[in-house]
Amino acid sequence: MSAVPSRPEAEAAIRVTDLAKMFRIYRKSSDLLREMLTARRRHEEFWALRDIGFAVGRGEVVGIMGRNGAGKSTLLKILAGTLAATSGTIEIRGRVSAILELGTGFNPNFTGRENVYLGGLCAGFSRAEIDAKFDEIVGFAELGAVIDQPFRTYSTGMQARLSFSTIMVADPEVLIVDEALSVGDAKFQLKCFDRFQEFRARGKTILLVSHSSQTITSFCDRAILLDGGRIACDADPNEVAKIYHRLLFGGGPVIGTAAAPVGGDRLRAEGADRHDQGSNRYGDKRATIASIEFVADDGSPAGAVESGRTYRLVVRATLAAPIASLVMGMHFRDRRGVELFGCDTLTTGDKGRVPLPPLGGTVEFSLELIMHMAAGLYFVTVGLAEEDGTKLDMWFDALAFRVLATPALYTASAVNLYPRFGFSLVEAAGQSST
Repeated sequence: MSAVPSRPEAEAAIRVTDLAKMFRIYRKSSDLLREMLTARRRHEEFWALRDIGFAVGRGEVVGIMGRNGAGKSTLLKILAGTLAATSGTIEIRGRVSAILELGTGFNPNFTGRENVYLGGLCAGFSRAEIDAKFDEIVGFAELGAVIDQPFRTYSTGMQARLSFSTIMVADPEVLIVDEALSVGDAKFQLKCFDRFQEFRARGKTILLVSHSSQTITSFCDRAILLDGGRIACDADPNEVAKIYHRLLFGGGPVIGTAAAPVGGDRLRAEGADRHDQGSNRYGDKRATIASIEFVADDGSPAGAVESGRTYRLVVRATLAAPIASLVMGMHFRDRRGVELFGCDTLTTGDKGRVPLPPLGGTVEFSLELIMHMAAGLYFVTVGLAEEDGTKLDMWFDALAFRVLATPALYTASAVNLYPRFGFSLVEAAGQSST
């Protein structure tokens, strides 16, 4: 039996218990008929989902991550009602709209106007509801000039915009979205994201599938990681994104892995074994990160950094086994896990090859940085790898550091652009100063 997070019954918008989905795989198209006639099994069973259990509260935004084939789309189709589960129960309170496959129900030979009605009916709207929302749909898609043109004459981006807009103007209590934040051009993507933010602000429940860690960490309250059709992790989006990265590049299963958050405002990380944070660190450890610290101009460790000043990030790595090459990379993330800046020794500076120390020896990396950052708490992730991408030691959020506040910046600022205002009086046309 899978564990369902404990939530008050009145708050749960989605509740899934012991959900499973099995597909029958036939090697040949004729095997299905032979199976029916002979009553002998001629199929193989493929379990796309097993023992899935979770609850989503009203107004909660939950992201779902996982590699291709992990069962994400299958889960969303079951929740949207377009696919039947093999076993288990689902409870959804409120009207549901799902954005699964853009273009569902659209006919290339019909006009855009006709397809709005087709797509709306497929999404569960009544004709009266479509009539009332038609102008809003077309306005959101920005396709009023071509709405009576055949759908096949639209570009791929225009087709996606119209089908996306048809769903987005609905006012559901629960919105289910499968990889639909990359629709159309950059301007339209921003409009779509703003609409999602509006839904969120109004207390709508959103279930979002995405391969983008940035999208999940910046937008979601919680994240679920699927692996092999099972829930591998259900936790804070930042922690789930780390485990997902480990799953993609570190190898090995993650079922049962616990997310271990970095504790406190640790301003120096020394000793690879002492601070190994489980899912926060992986690699074959032929080379390991021994210490990480910020150093001020005078060479002293920086307990906190000042916005606009220059510091050095000093990383020491120890060689434990032979390697072909060594690359050090780093990136800054905020407390939500959004990546702000990153670089590595292959793309920065003189791009020279890092000299390899003898076995047991240490190499020191020194990266000079001007801290163009606003006040707040940030994290440094550091990684060691070979030039072919083989991970040696990847350490997420290995170092936490705080940027001190400055009165020149708003508290909501993320970067420091060193603002300097100038003022001058401009005379109106036909007037002169005396």
